[in-house]
Amino acid sequence: MFRYNILLIFLLQLITLVNSYKLIGRSLHTANYINDKIYFLGGETDTASYTNDFFYLDVSAPFTLNSLPIVDLTRNVQIAKLQRASSTVCGPNKDTIFLFGGWIDIDESAASLVYTFNISVPQWTNTNIRGPQPNRRVASSVVCDDKDARMYIFGGTNNEGYKNDFDILDTDQITWSLGNRINIPPPMDLATANLLSDGKIVYLGGYSNGQLISMSKIYLYDTINDEWLRMITMDTPPNGRAWHSAVLTHDGRIIVYGGVPVSSYDKLSVLDTTVQPFRWSIPEIIFTPSSAPYMGHTATLVGNLMIVAFGLIDKGSAPDVYSNQILMLDISDKYDYKWVMNFTPNTTVPDPVPAPSPAPDSSHKALFISFAVIIIVIIICSLYYYIYYVRYANARDRVPLLS
Repeated sequence: MFRYNILLIFLLQLITLVNSYKLIGRSLHTANYINDKIYFLGGETDTASYTNDFFYLDVSAPFTLNSLPIVDLTRNVQIAKLQRASSTVCGPNKDTIFLFGGWIDIDESAASLVYTFNISVPQWTNTNIRGPQPNRRVASSVVCDDKDARMYIFGGTNNEGYKNDFDILDTDQITWSLGNRINIPPPMDLATANLLSDGKIVYLGGYSNGQLISMSKIYLYDTINDEWLRMITMDTPPNGRAWHSAVLTHDGRIIVYGGVPVSSYDKLSVLDTTVQPFRWSIPEIIFTPSSAPYMGHTATLVGNLMIVAFGLIDKGSAPDVYSNQILMLDISDKYDYKWVMNFTPNTTVPDPVPAPSPAPDSSHKALFISFAVIIIVIIICSLYYYIYYVRYANARDRVPLLS
Protein backbone atom coordinates (compact mmCIF):
# COMPACT_ATOMS: atom_id res chain seq x y z
CA MET A 1 0.00 0.00 0.00
CA PHE A 2 2.86 2.41 0.75
CA ARG A 3 4.12 1.90 -2.80
CA TYR A 4 0.69 2.83 -4.19
CA ASN A 5 0.57 6.00 -2.06
CA ILE A 6 3.95 7.09 -3.42
CA LEU A 7 2.61 6.50 -6.92
CA LEU A 8 -0.45 8.65 -6.22
CA ILE A 9 1.66 11.49 -4.79
CA PHE A 10 3.87 11.43 -7.89
CA LEU A 11 0.78 11.63 -10.09
CA LEU A 12 -0.59 14.66 -8.25
CA GLN A 13 2.76 16.45 -8.46
CA LEU A 14 2.97 15.71 -12.17
CA ILE A 15 -0.46 17.19 -12.80
CA THR A 16 0.49 20.30 -10.79
CA LEU A 17 3.65 20.82 -12.84
CA VAL A 18 1.97 20.34 -16.19
CA ASN A 19 -0.89 22.75 -15.47
CA SER A 20 1.12 25.97 -15.28
CA TYR A 21 -0.24 29.46 -14.65
CA LYS A 22 -1.90 30.92 -17.73
CA LEU A 23 -1.10 34.54 -18.51
CA ILE A 24 -3.92 36.82 -19.62
CA GLY A 25 -3.70 40.14 -21.41
CA ARG A 26 -3.37 43.17 -19.16
CA SER A 27 -2.15 46.75 -18.97
CA LEU A 28 -1.49 49.46 -16.35
CA HIS A 29 0.00 46.92 -13.91
CA THR A 30 3.17 47.16 -11.82
CA ALA A 31 6.42 45.17 -12.08
CA ASN A 32 9.27 44.96 -9.56
CA TYR A 33 12.50 42.96 -9.60
CA ILE A 34 13.82 41.36 -6.39
CA ASN A 35 16.13 38.38 -5.90
CA ASP A 36 15.81 36.81 -9.36
CA LYS A 37 12.04 37.33 -9.51
CA ILE A 38 9.95 39.92 -11.34
CA TYR A 39 6.71 40.44 -9.40
CA PHE A 40 3.63 41.61 -11.34
CA LEU A 41 0.52 43.05 -9.71
CA GLY A 42 -2.89 44.27 -10.81
CA GLY A 43 -3.79 46.27 -13.88
CA GLU A 44 -6.79 46.14 -16.18
CA THR A 45 -7.81 43.40 -18.60
CA ASP A 46 -10.38 43.12 -21.36
CA THR A 47 -12.88 41.79 -18.80
CA ALA A 48 -11.98 43.78 -15.66
CA SER A 49 -11.06 47.41 -15.07
CA TYR A 50 -9.29 46.49 -11.83
CA THR A 51 -7.46 43.33 -10.77
CA ASN A 52 -5.23 42.15 -7.95
CA ASP A 53 -3.63 39.25 -9.82
CA PHE A 54 -0.18 38.70 -8.31
CA PHE A 55 2.48 36.45 -9.83
CA TYR A 56 6.17 36.40 -10.62
CA LEU A 57 8.54 35.43 -13.41
CA ASP A 58 11.48 33.38 -12.13
CA VAL A 59 14.70 34.59 -13.77
CA SER A 60 17.08 32.47 -11.70
CA ALA A 61 17.44 29.80 -14.39
CA PRO A 62 17.42 29.63 -18.20
CA PHE A 63 14.09 29.69 -20.03
CA THR A 64 12.55 30.56 -23.38
CA LEU A 65 9.60 32.79 -24.16
CA ASN A 66 7.67 29.69 -25.22
CA SER A 67 7.94 28.23 -21.71
CA LEU A 68 7.87 30.94 -19.06
CA PRO A 69 8.49 29.96 -15.40
CA ILE A 70 5.51 31.80 -13.90
CA VAL A 71 4.37 31.28 -10.28
CA ASP A 72 0.93 32.49 -9.16
CA LEU A 73 0.71 34.20 -5.75
CA THR A 74 -2.77 35.69 -6.06
CA ARG A 75 -4.13 33.75 -3.09
CA ASN A 76 -1.73 35.72 -0.85
CA VAL A 77 -3.15 39.08 -1.97
CA GLN A 78 -5.30 40.87 0.60
CA ILE A 79 -5.48 44.29 -1.02
CA ALA A 80 -8.00 46.00 -3.24
CA LYS A 81 -8.08 45.44 -6.97
CA LEU A 82 -6.25 48.29 -8.67
CA GLN A 83 -4.65 49.85 -11.72
CA ARG A 84 -2.26 52.74 -12.45
CA ALA A 85 -0.51 52.39 -9.08
CA SER A 86 3.16 53.31 -8.66
CA SER A 87 5.72 51.01 -7.09
CA THR A 88 9.41 50.54 -6.41
CA VAL A 89 11.69 48.23 -4.46
CA CYS A 90 13.07 49.95 -1.37
CA GLY A 91 13.77 49.47 2.34
CA PRO A 92 17.07 49.25 4.23
CA ASN A 93 17.64 45.74 2.85
CA LYS A 94 16.22 46.43 -0.61
CA ASP A 95 13.80 43.54 -0.14
CA THR A 96 10.39 45.21 -0.01
CA ILE A 97 7.98 46.39 -2.70
CA PHE A 98 6.33 49.70 -1.81
CA LEU A 99 3.05 50.30 -3.65
CA PHE A 100 1.69 53.86 -3.73
CA GLY A 101 -1.76 55.13 -4.74
CA GLY A 102 -3.56 53.96 -7.86
CA TRP A 103 -7.20 53.67 -8.82
CA ILE A 104 -8.95 51.03 -6.71
CA ASP A 105 -12.31 49.26 -6.86
CA ILE A 106 -13.38 50.17 -3.30
CA ASP A 107 -13.90 53.37 -1.32
CA GLU A 108 -10.53 55.10 -0.96
CA SER A 109 -11.16 55.68 2.74
CA ALA A 110 -11.17 51.91 3.24
CA ALA A 111 -7.82 51.37 1.53
CA SER A 112 -4.28 52.13 2.58
CA LEU A 113 -2.33 54.73 0.60
CA VAL A 114 0.78 52.53 0.79
CA TYR A 115 1.00 48.74 0.76
CA THR A 116 4.18 46.74 1.21
CA PHE A 117 5.29 43.26 0.21
CA ASN A 118 8.39 41.85 1.89
CA ILE A 119 9.88 38.73 0.32
CA SER A 120 10.65 37.21 3.73
CA VAL A 121 6.96 37.46 4.70
CA PRO A 122 5.20 36.78 1.40
CA GLN A 123 2.03 38.78 1.85
CA TRP A 124 0.80 42.32 1.21
CA THR A 125 0.25 44.46 4.29
CA ASN A 126 -1.14 47.90 5.10
CA THR A 127 1.52 50.36 6.14
CA ASN A 128 0.87 53.06 8.71
CA ILE A 129 3.30 55.92 8.18
CA ARG A 130 4.02 58.89 10.41
CA GLY A 131 4.27 62.45 9.12
CA PRO A 132 2.26 64.62 6.71
CA GLN A 133 -0.02 62.27 4.76
CA PRO A 134 0.16 62.78 0.97
CA ASN A 135 -2.87 63.08 -1.28
CA ARG A 136 -3.90 59.90 -3.00
CA ARG A 137 -3.10 60.03 -6.70
CA VAL A 138 -2.32 57.81 -9.68
CA ALA A 139 0.41 57.63 -12.32
CA SER A 140 3.00 59.23 -10.04
CA SER A 141 6.73 58.98 -10.75
CA VAL A 142 8.52 56.96 -8.05
CA VAL A 143 12.10 55.88 -7.48
CA CYS A 144 14.13 54.62 -4.51
CA ASP A 145 17.56 55.80 -3.41
CA ASP A 146 19.34 52.70 -2.12
CA LYS A 147 21.89 54.74 -0.18
CA ASP A 148 19.42 56.01 2.40
CA ALA A 149 16.31 53.92 1.61
CA ARG A 150 14.28 56.98 0.64
CA MET A 151 11.43 56.75 -1.84
CA TYR A 152 10.78 59.87 -3.94
CA ILE A 153 7.22 60.34 -5.21
CA PHE A 154 6.50 63.16 -7.64
CA GLY A 155 3.43 64.27 -9.54
CA GLY A 156 0.46 62.20 -10.54
CA THR A 157 -3.20 63.01 -10.92
CA ASN A 158 -6.47 62.62 -9.06
CA ASN A 159 -10.03 63.88 -9.36
CA GLU A 160 -8.77 67.44 -8.89
CA GLY A 161 -6.41 67.23 -11.88
CA TYR A 162 -2.65 67.14 -12.40
CA LYS A 163 -0.41 67.40 -9.34
CA ASN A 164 3.17 68.41 -8.64
CA ASP A 165 3.19 67.16 -5.07
CA PHE A 166 6.65 66.00 -4.02
CA ASP A 167 6.64 63.51 -1.15
CA ILE A 168 9.54 61.59 0.34
CA LEU A 169 9.06 58.33 2.22
CA ASP A 170 11.83 57.17 4.52
CA THR A 171 11.34 53.41 4.18
CA ASP A 172 13.71 52.71 7.07
CA GLN A 173 12.08 54.95 9.68
CA ILE A 174 8.66 54.71 7.97
CA THR A 175 8.03 58.46 7.97
CA TRP A 176 6.75 61.00 5.42
CA SER A 177 8.36 64.33 4.65
CA LEU A 178 7.77 67.05 2.05
CA GLY A 179 10.29 67.61 -0.72
CA ASN A 180 11.72 70.93 -1.85
CA ARG A 181 9.29 72.98 -3.98
CA ILE A 182 11.68 75.70 -5.17
CA ASN A 183 11.82 75.56 -9.00
CA ILE A 184 9.62 72.47 -8.91
CA PRO A 185 8.25 71.30 -12.31
CA PRO A 186 4.61 72.03 -13.22
CA PRO A 187 1.85 69.57 -12.31
CA MET A 188 2.23 66.41 -14.40
CA ASP A 189 1.64 62.68 -14.53
CA LEU A 190 2.91 59.61 -16.40
CA ALA A 191 6.57 60.70 -16.42
CA THR A 192 9.22 58.06 -15.82
CA ALA A 193 11.87 58.46 -13.10
CA ASN A 194 15.40 57.04 -13.11
CA LEU A 195 18.02 57.66 -10.41
CA LEU A 196 21.56 58.12 -11.73
CA SER A 197 24.69 57.11 -9.83
CA ASP A 198 25.45 60.77 -9.06
CA GLY A 199 22.19 61.13 -7.12
CA LYS A 200 20.15 62.93 -9.78
CA ILE A 201 16.66 61.76 -10.70
CA VAL A 202 15.82 62.12 -14.40
CA TYR A 203 12.14 62.67 -15.28
CA LEU A 204 11.13 61.94 -18.86
CA GLY A 205 7.88 62.49 -20.72
CA GLY A 206 4.37 62.62 -19.32
CA TYR A 207 1.47 65.04 -19.54
CA SER A 208 1.10 68.51 -18.04
CA ASN A 209 -2.24 70.28 -18.38
CA GLY A 210 -3.18 67.95 -21.20
CA GLN A 211 0.00 68.62 -23.20
CA LEU A 212 2.91 66.26 -23.77
CA ILE A 213 6.11 67.36 -22.04
CA SER A 214 9.10 67.99 -24.30
CA MET A 215 11.92 65.46 -24.30
CA SER A 216 14.46 68.14 -25.23
CA LYS A 217 14.10 70.12 -21.98
CA ILE A 218 14.02 67.62 -19.17
CA TYR A 219 13.58 67.95 -15.43
CA LEU A 220 16.02 66.61 -12.85
CA TYR A 221 16.07 66.51 -9.08
CA ASP A 222 19.40 66.45 -7.22
CA THR A 223 18.89 64.25 -4.15
CA ILE A 224 22.26 65.25 -2.68
CA ASN A 225 21.87 69.03 -2.91
CA ASP A 226 18.06 69.00 -2.64
CA GLU A 227 17.40 71.11 -5.71
CA TRP A 228 15.42 70.99 -8.95
CA LEU A 229 17.26 71.42 -12.26
CA ARG A 230 16.39 71.78 -15.96
CA MET A 231 18.56 70.51 -18.80
CA ILE A 232 18.46 71.07 -22.55
CA THR A 233 19.59 67.83 -24.18
CA MET A 234 21.83 67.41 -27.23
CA ASP A 235 20.93 66.06 -30.67
CA THR A 236 17.45 65.44 -32.01
CA PRO A 237 15.13 64.35 -29.21
CA PRO A 238 12.33 61.82 -29.65
CA ASN A 239 8.74 62.98 -29.69
CA GLY A 240 7.09 63.76 -26.37
CA ARG A 241 5.18 60.82 -24.96
CA ALA A 242 3.31 59.25 -22.06
CA TRP A 243 2.44 55.69 -21.00
CA HIS A 244 6.02 54.72 -21.93
CA SER A 245 8.73 52.91 -19.95
CA ALA A 246 12.36 53.77 -19.17
CA VAL A 247 15.16 51.64 -17.73
CA LEU A 248 18.65 52.72 -16.68
CA THR A 249 21.50 50.50 -17.86
CA HIS A 250 24.72 49.83 -15.96
CA ASP A 251 26.67 52.07 -18.32
CA GLY A 252 24.42 55.12 -17.93
CA ARG A 253 21.96 54.75 -20.81
CA ILE A 254 18.27 55.43 -20.22
CA ILE A 255 16.35 53.29 -22.70
CA VAL A 256 12.89 54.69 -23.40
CA TYR A 257 10.40 52.33 -25.00
CA GLY A 258 6.91 52.89 -26.39
CA GLY A 259 4.34 55.41 -25.28
CA VAL A 260 1.71 57.56 -26.99
CA PRO A 261 1.70 59.05 -29.49
CA VAL A 262 4.78 57.28 -30.83
CA SER A 263 5.69 56.43 -34.41
CA SER A 264 7.67 53.38 -35.43
CA TYR A 265 10.60 55.76 -36.01
CA ASP A 266 11.26 56.49 -32.34
CA LYS A 267 9.51 53.65 -30.52
CA LEU A 268 12.90 52.99 -28.93
CA SER A 269 15.03 55.98 -27.87
CA VAL A 270 18.22 56.17 -25.84
CA LEU A 271 19.44 59.00 -23.60
CA ASP A 272 23.17 58.93 -22.85
CA THR A 273 23.64 60.37 -19.35
CA THR A 274 27.43 59.97 -19.31
CA VAL A 275 27.92 63.18 -21.31
CA GLN A 276 26.99 66.77 -20.45
CA PRO A 277 24.44 67.73 -21.50
CA PHE A 278 22.73 64.39 -22.03
CA ARG A 279 22.55 63.19 -25.64
CA TRP A 280 19.63 61.52 -27.43
CA SER A 281 19.92 58.83 -30.08
CA ILE A 282 17.39 56.66 -31.88
CA PRO A 283 18.79 53.19 -32.65
CA GLU A 284 17.62 51.16 -35.59
CA ILE A 285 16.13 47.75 -34.86
CA ILE A 286 15.89 45.42 -37.84
CA PHE A 287 13.01 43.34 -36.51
CA THR A 288 10.38 44.01 -33.84
CA PRO A 289 7.85 41.29 -32.91
CA SER A 290 4.28 42.04 -33.94
CA SER A 291 3.25 41.24 -30.36
CA ALA A 292 5.37 44.07 -28.93
CA PRO A 293 3.15 46.50 -26.97
CA TYR A 294 3.32 50.24 -27.44
CA MET A 295 1.83 51.58 -24.19
CA GLY A 296 0.69 50.58 -20.70
CA HIS A 297 3.42 47.95 -20.42
CA THR A 298 6.27 47.59 -17.92
CA ALA A 299 9.99 47.28 -18.62
CA THR A 300 12.39 45.66 -16.17
CA LEU A 301 16.15 45.42 -16.56
CA VAL A 302 17.69 42.04 -15.71
CA GLY A 303 21.37 41.94 -16.57
CA ASN A 304 21.60 42.94 -20.23
CA LEU A 305 17.97 42.20 -21.01
CA MET A 306 15.07 44.63 -20.88
CA ILE A 307 12.03 42.50 -20.11
CA VAL A 308 8.87 44.09 -21.53
CA ALA A 309 5.62 42.72 -20.12
CA PHE A 310 2.00 43.03 -21.23
CA GLY A 311 0.51 46.40 -22.29
CA LEU A 312 -1.54 47.30 -25.36
CA ILE A 313 -0.76 46.16 -28.91
CA ASP A 314 -1.46 48.59 -31.74
CA LYS A 315 -3.72 46.98 -34.35
CA GLY A 316 -3.93 49.97 -36.65
CA SER A 317 -7.53 50.81 -37.51
CA ALA A 318 -8.77 47.95 -35.30
CA PRO A 319 -9.12 48.34 -31.51
CA ASP A 320 -6.00 47.85 -29.40
CA VAL A 321 -5.46 44.40 -27.94
CA TYR A 322 -4.30 43.58 -24.40
CA SER A 323 -1.03 41.68 -24.61
CA ASN A 324 -0.48 38.50 -22.59
CA GLN A 325 3.13 38.32 -23.78
CA ILE A 326 6.49 38.82 -22.10
CA LEU A 327 9.26 39.90 -24.49
CA MET A 328 12.99 40.54 -24.10
CA LEU A 329 15.27 43.12 -25.70
CA ASP A 330 19.03 42.53 -25.63
CA ILE A 331 20.66 45.89 -24.81
CA SER A 332 24.23 44.65 -24.28
CA ASP A 333 25.50 46.25 -27.50
CA LYS A 334 24.65 49.95 -27.69
CA TYR A 335 24.96 49.76 -31.47
CA ASP A 336 22.87 46.63 -31.97
CA TYR A 337 19.62 46.27 -30.03
CA LYS A 338 17.69 43.08 -30.79
CA TRP A 339 14.69 41.16 -29.52
CA VAL A 340 15.57 37.69 -28.24
CA MET A 341 13.81 34.45 -27.34
CA ASN A 342 16.11 32.80 -24.80
CA PHE A 343 17.08 33.89 -21.31
CA THR A 344 20.23 32.72 -19.57
CA PRO A 345 21.36 34.28 -16.26
CA ASN A 346 24.58 36.30 -16.60
CA THR A 347 24.65 35.83 -20.37
CA THR A 348 25.50 38.96 -22.32
CA VAL A 349 24.53 37.84 -25.81
CA PRO A 350 21.27 35.83 -25.87
CA ASP A 351 20.05 34.01 -28.95
CA PRO A 352 18.31 36.34 -31.40
CA VAL A 353 14.62 36.14 -32.16
CA PRO A 354 13.95 34.16 -35.35
CA ALA A 355 12.17 35.70 -38.32
CA PRO A 356 8.47 36.48 -37.77
CA SER A 357 6.35 33.38 -37.42
CA PRO A 358 2.99 32.78 -35.80
CA ALA A 359 3.30 32.14 -32.09
CA PRO A 360 1.88 28.85 -30.83
CA ASP A 361 -1.77 29.21 -29.90
CA SER A 362 -2.03 29.03 -26.12
CA SER A 363 -5.36 27.20 -26.40
CA HIS A 364 -3.75 24.51 -28.59
CA LYS A 365 -0.91 24.20 -26.11
CA ALA A 366 -3.38 23.86 -23.24
CA LEU A 367 -5.32 21.20 -25.18
CA PHE A 368 -2.13 19.23 -25.83
CA ILE A 369 -1.19 19.42 -22.16
CA SER A 370 -4.66 18.23 -21.13
CA PHE A 371 -4.43 15.21 -23.44
CA ALA A 372 -0.96 14.44 -22.10
CA VAL A 373 -2.22 14.52 -18.52
CA ILE A 374 -5.17 12.25 -19.37
CA ILE A 375 -2.92 9.73 -21.10
CA ILE A 376 -0.49 9.71 -18.17
CA VAL A 377 -3.35 9.22 -15.72
CA ILE A 378 -4.72 6.30 -17.77
CA ILE A 379 -1.30 4.64 -17.95
CA ILE A 380 -0.62 4.98 -14.23
CA CYS A 381 -4.11 3.81 -13.26
CA SER A 382 -3.75 0.81 -15.58
CA LEU A 383 -0.43 -0.11 -13.97
CA TYR A 384 -1.96 0.33 -10.54
CA TYR A 385 -4.91 -1.94 -11.43
CA TYR A 386 -2.70 -4.54 -13.10
CA ILE A 387 -0.29 -4.77 -10.14
CA TYR A 388 -3.13 -4.97 -7.66
CA TYR A 389 -5.10 -7.54 -9.69
CA VAL A 390 -2.11 -9.84 -10.29
CA ARG A 391 -1.11 -9.77 -6.63
CA TYR A 392 -4.68 -10.43 -5.53
CA ALA A 393 -5.10 -13.32 -7.99
CA ASN A 394 -1.78 -14.89 -6.98
CA ALA A 395 -2.62 -14.58 -3.32
CA ARG A 396 -6.01 -16.19 -3.87
CA ASP A 397 -4.44 -19.12 -5.76
CA ARG A 398 -2.08 -19.77 -2.87
CA VAL A 399 -4.87 -20.18 -0.29
CA PRO A 400 -4.87 -23.90 0.86
CA LEU A 401 -8.05 -25.87 0.16
CA LEU A 402 -9.89 -27.47 3.04
CA SER A 403 -10.32 -31.21 2.70
